[in-house]
Amino acid sequence: MESEEIINHKCPGCGSPLRFDTSRRVLLCDACGAEFDPETVSEYDAETNGIDDGDESSWETYGGAPWSDGDVSVHVCPSCGAEIVTDMTTAVTKCPYCDNVTVIKGRLSGALRPDFLIPFRVSAEEAKARMSEYCRHKPLLPRRFIDDLRFGEAQGLYVPFWLFDCDADGRATYIGTKVRHWSDSKYNYTEEKRFRVYRRGGLSFSKIPADGSRKADDTLMESIEPFDYRELTEFGTGYLSGFLADRYDVGADESKTRADARVRHSVEAALTATVIGYSSVLPTSMSVKITDGKVVYAMLPVWLLHYDYRGKRLTYAINGQTGKVAGKLPVSVGRAAAWFAGIYGVTAAVLAALLFLL
Repeated sequence: MESEEIINHKCPGCGSPLRFDTSRRVLLCDACGAEFDPETVSEYDAETNGIDDGDESSWETYGGAPWSDGDVSVHVCPSCGAEIVTDMTTAVTKCPYCDNVTVIKGRLSGALRPDFLIPFRVSAEEAKARMSEYCRHKPLLPRRFIDDLRFGEAQGLYVPFWLFDCDADGRATYIGTKVRHWSDSKYNYTEEKRFRVYRRGGLSFSKIPADGSRKADDTLMESIEPFDYRELTEFGTGYLSGFLADRYDVGADESKTRADARVRHSVEAALTATVIGYSSVLPTSMSVKITDGKVVYAMLPVWLLHYDYRGKRLTYAINGQTGKVAGKLPVSVGRAAAWFAGIYGVTAAVLAALLFLL
């Protein structure tokens, strides 16, 4: 196993671990009460620990192959001396013995250093409150799930994302059908006309997100969008204190396929939305050309909550900036049957009353 150098953020005054406060957006020392600006701490660590800021990002910057899933490394906690084993994608971890958060230096430096991040705004307590609210007023939730709605520790994680910018030019043709009906004293008439419709248009896209971690469920990550990219901050390790983080193991080229699909879907939908005034519309050809593609590497804040229910591990994600919740809730078969039976009973009663009146 490979051994790597790690660092952690300690209070310059008393040496105790620092944590990032989501409400005040500063690094706090719980031992002596001191507070520090995250960027100042990041600059201090860059000088004292030799963290490389890296170059400006480009497609070529992220051309290296990600580490394989099977590799592991071992490093020593600088606080208590315990050995910690991680996989090769973990960039920030917690020591299981002293609970100190440490940064594995080589995985966030040089070309592996993110360009930006969005700091956490939602605290762990707020994340759990959002999850409880998410489960309320769901009539088909199992009663046991609601009664036992106790989640474990909320895990704050910076997930690696690729953010894509591009321009897109779309061209499409459709067959639009117009149908007209009328009658006279003898006949009913139907007139059908078909038109060939052509559309062309361009759109510009900014910061299309695609998560760069195989551990993160793509659908779950897309479900907690959007993020407010006005809060993108230049990356600094000071913001990582108190949270975990992974470096990417899905490269920009591989993630670009998902970004391309989202661009094409958006362009096709925008062009189709302009074809109006027809009884029906049938697309016959569609092409989208994507140009001027650019990408940056960022870390975005996500809270993860896990719940063990009837032998299954359910995972829920909460946007660490906006508090938006995503995840599949279980359904009570009994409640669903009763709910649909109730709807059927009401509908049948209404129909019976109408027939009686008629």
